[in-house]
Amino acid sequence: MTTQIFYYKLLDAQGGLKTGHIAASNIKTAELKLQENAGVTIILIKPEPPLRKWLSLFKDAFIHYILPQPQLKMNELLYFTREINSYLRSGLPLLNALITFQGIITQKSFYRIVDSLILDLKKGVSFSEALSRYPKSFPHNYIAAIKGGEVSGRLTDELSDNFRLLEWESKTMKKLRMLLTVPFFVVILLTMVLYLMLFFLIPRVVPFLKRSGKPIPVVTQFLILLRDIITQYKDDVLMGLLIVGMGIIAMLFTKKGRYWIDYALLRLPVIGNLYKIFMSMKFCQTFYVLYGSGIPILDSFSICSELFKGGVFEKEVNGMAVQLRNGKSLGETFGRSILFPVLMSEMIKGAEKTGNLSDTLKNLGELYSNRLEYRVNDLMALIEPVYIIFVTCYVVLLLLGFYIPLLSVAIPD
Repeated sequence: MTTQIFYYKLLDAQGGLKTGHIAASNIKTAELKLQENAGVTIILIKPEPPLRKWLSLFKDAFIHYILPQPQLKMNELLYFTREINSYLRSGLPLLNALITFQGIITQKSFYRIVDSLILDLKKGVSFSEALSRYPKSFPHNYIAAIKGGEVSGRLTDELSDNFRLLEWESKTMKKLRMLLTVPFFVVILLTMVLYLMLFFLIPRVVPFLKRSGKPIPVVTQFLILLRDIITQYKDDVLMGLLIVGMGIIAMLFTKKGRYWIDYALLRLPVIGNLYKIFMSMKFCQTFYVLYGSGIPILDSFSICSELFKGGVFEKEVNGMAVQLRNGKSLGETFGRSILFPVLMSEMIKGAEKTGNLSDTLKNLGELYSNRLEYRVNDLMALIEPVYIIFVTCYVVLLLLGFYIPLLSVAIPD
C-alpha cells in the first residue's frame, strides 16, 4: 500500500496549536495516528502539496546524505538513552520525550540528530528506523534491541538494557585504556629522556672526560656506541618504523589484517586471556539484550558477529551460526567453540533444559564482567612494581653513564 505524507493542524491537550506532517496510507489512518495522543483536537488534515512534498524530500536527502553525518560520543549516547527512558517511564509519548529532550541540548551535532529523529517520527517512521539513519552514533545491536522492543511493546525495558550494556562497555574500556595507556606514556617519556641524553648531554661530556685523562666508564662507552649506531642507521630505522606503522594502520582497515591482529592478541600470554574474557563478556551482554527483546537466536547471532569487526571472533560466531542452522543446539554449538570458555557451554546447556536462557546469559555477562575486573586489577597491581624496577634501572643507567663520570672528574683523586 502506498504511503502518503499529510499536513495537519491540531490543538494539543493544553490547547496549544501544533502543525506538522505524518505518513499514512490514507486520511483516515492519519487521523487515527494523531488521535493516539490523548486530548488532541484535529483542526485540519490534508495531503501535502506536491511542491512541499518535494521540498521535504530534498531537505531529508540534504540532512542525511549531503551534510557530514554527526557522531555521538559514548557519554552522549548514554545521556540520550537514560533521559529518553526516564521520560517514557514517566508517561510521556516517544515524540514528546524527544521534543522535551531536544530543549535541553546545547551541542549542535547532538541537536541535529535529535531534530532529525523528531522529523522522522512526525512522518510516521518507526523509532528504530529513524535511529538506523545514524549508524555511526547508534550501534547495530542497539537499534536491533530497540526494534525488538517496539514489536514486543517493551521499549522502556530495551532502553534500560541498552543503557546498562553501554555503561558496562564504557567502564570496561576506561579500565583497559588505563591499563594500556600508562605503559605507553612511560615508554615514550623514557625514550625522550634517552634521546636527550644521547644527542645533547653525552656529546658535551665526552670531550670533557678525554681532556681529564681519566678512562671513560663502560656504561658511558656503551651509550656512545648506541648513539653512533643510531646516527649511522638513522634513516634506515626511521624508514623501518614508518613501514611498520603504515602496515599496522593498513591492517586495521582490512578484514584480513584485523583477523591477524586478533590472532596475535589471543596468543599473548596475559593479554590473550584478558581479551578472551572481554569478548565473552561482550557477547553474553549483547546476546542477552537482543534475545530478551524477542529477536530470534539466529538473528541475534548475526548481529553479535558484527561486534567483532572482521576478527577471529567474528569468524567463530559465523561458524557457530552455521551449526545452529544445521540443527545443533545452542549449548552444543558453544561446546564445540575453541574460543568461548567451557563454562559458557555448560551453563547454556542447563538453561536450555530449564527454559531460563535469558537469565543465564545475563548471569554469564555479570560473571565475566566481575572476572575481567579482578584480572585487570591484579594485572595493574603486578605492573606497578615492574614500573618501579624499570624506572630504577633506567635512573641507575643515567647515573652510571653521565653523572658519576662527571663527579669523578670534578672530585680530585
